[in-house]
Amino acid sequence: MTKALAALRTRLSEEEGATVVEYGLMIGLVAIVLVGAAILLRDPLIDLFSSTRPTG
Repeated sequence: MTKALAALRTRLSEEEGATVVEYGLMIGLVAIVLVGAAILLRDPLIDLFSSTRPTG
């Protein structure tokens, strides 16, 4: 019984480590998408906010 509990604990701790890695990969992918979107939308956003700026 003790060996089974030890094996279960080991298995659970390994899965937690994998989960952390998976979340890290997802966060990295989201960051890449956000940076890509910012690069693609940079000029349209500059034009949008420049045209709404009050002139002197």
